[in-house]
Amino acid sequence: HVSRMPNFRYSLTVAGDVVTEKIYEKFQCAGYAANKRKPRRELSPEEQEENRRRSALRARKTLIDAVNANFGWARRGFRYGDKSVKFLTLTYKENMTDYARLSGDFDLFKHRLEYHLQEKIQYVCVPEQQKRGAWHLHIMLYCSFLPIDTLKRLWNEIRGEGGFNVKRVQHVHNVGKYIGKDFEENDALTGRKRFWCSQGFTRCPTRFRLFDNPNLDIKGVLTRRKLLASCSESSFESEYTGNVFVRQCV
Repeated sequence: HVSRMPNFRYSLTVAGDVVTEKIYEKFQCAGYAANKRKPRRELSPEEQEENRRRSALRARKTLIDAVNANFGWARRGFRYGDKSVKFLTLTYKENMTDYARLSGDFDLFKHRLEYHLQEKIQYVCVPEQQKRGAWHLHIMLYCSFLPIDTLKRLWNEIRGEGGFNVKRVQHVHNVGKYIGKDFEENDALTGRKRFWCSQGFTRCPTRFRLFDNPNLDIKGVLTRRKLLASCSESSFESEYTGNVFVRQCV
């Protein structure tokens, strides 16, 4: 019954190996839809920019939570025959500025990779545009082991001798921030998907909302069990939430 309660001052989000607590000064409402829509008005350039910024921040948070929920507990081995999490950066030799071509090239790379491995892969892909207009891709990939030379060849066969970089992430906690750090506000992505993901990329973070702070000692429990890798605490304040205390344990 607690999950249906519309008013809450405490929220708990579990995304893979990342647990985030938020304690709100003011009660928050959930599950209500506005009865009347406010009449639309023309936004100033400053308001439009602020809306774009907030949209990018929401998308980045969604991305980080989704990656942690799907890859947070994934095996991080790096041996033949094992599946593992990999972080790829794919670039072009020329100044490639065509978003449609970028999407098509990635689809082709993905299909060639799956054909070579004879398996479906899990991925999340973040397109990013440099200041000079050139597109490149950041990809979190979960699949069987492949030599770097093979991965590089599969990409270069599509669009010539582009750039290629692969990193191991088996020792990285909070893998969502690992790919989320390259997630930038970009006008070129306004109205477009800010990240692409596989059909197998389906696990959602688990969220709980409680009427008041239950004073759970999550940090203490993880510490005593020697499971705590890191813990950060912060706070922010707004007109609608009041002061909000945030604790994130990994």
